[in-house]
Amino acid sequence: MKKISQLILSLLLFVCIGCSAEKQAEVSEKPSATVQTTEIWTKDTMPVKMEYQRLYAYSASAETEDPQILEYLVQILQTLEVGEENEQVTDDYTDIMVFYFEDGDTLRIEFEHDNFVKDGKRYYVDGINSVRVILDDLVE
Repeated sequence: MKKISQLILSLLLFVCIGCSAEKQAEVSEKPSATVQTTEIWTKDTMPVKMEYQRLYAYSASAETEDPQILEYLVQILQTLEVGEENEQVTDDYTDIMVFYFEDGDTLRIEFEHDNFVKDGKRYYVDGINSVRVILDDLVE
């Protein structure tokens, strides 16, 4: 009886592993739910300064030239997952960051609630709160 139980368990395990492998193959063939429609961080160099404006029901602003803070922000911005375009417009909940570079170039990044705003279009962003934690510290 013990050998039959072990045989049945082994057979079930084998079937489950096979199903799992088939499911994994299906998942890898399907496009991800997060579609990289646009990039947030488009620069190859590190900024030397960042100015921040918080436009919520109240306003606040800050700026930093701290290389550690700038590097950390860039790392987070590079890893945010940008989703599909949506039409959600939100007033009184906007974060605007302007990054300045040694060559005089600038990069403006705007978030409106949970969306990245680019060229008047809005894209859902997963993980925006990790950026806001840093921005909260700058404002305080």
